[in-house]
Amino acid sequence: MKPGQKRILALLFAAYVLVMLWLLYGQRARIIFPSADAYYGDYLVRLKQNYNLIPFKTVLAFVRRFNNSNSAYLVRHAFINLAGNIVLFVPLGVFLPYFFPKLRRFRFFAAMTAAIITAVELLQWITLLGSADIDDLILNVFGASIGFAIGKIWIWKRMKTE
Repeated sequence: MKPGQKRILALLFAAYVLVMLWLLYGQRARIIFPSADAYYGDYLVRLKQNYNLIPFKTVLAFVRRFNNSNSAYLVRHAFINLAGNIVLFVPLGVFLPYFFPKLRRFRFFAAMTAAIITAVELLQWITLLGSADIDDLILNVFGASIGFAIGKIWIWKRMKTE
């Protein structure tokens, strides 16, 4: 790949990271931090309310909303949550192996991706800028794995045409 193309991919990766940081933390920080004093007293209570360690509990709740809800808002919210947790991490699966050659083997990639996403979930939880949900981890790793496969296919096709 030409140096100019690598630079463009590096800029795209940096932009992706910044957008993800904003989506995961920034947009919620404006809501929570202006009134942080109100949350201090019940911090531990809120921590206890903002995690899920039961696999597929949240996913199944959202699927039930698809089937049983008459509320367009709730159905839209369920779809955005499920699809977003997958789609938003597809680029990570393309970028990480490209920029970090050790992550071109799936088991290393999957382990690193799971570690990164676990750190993101824990940081969201302890800062109260989100919740820690095992389903988010599962869906995010799934999305990144789709990106990994797309990257592998892209590389394979490029090698075939050269």
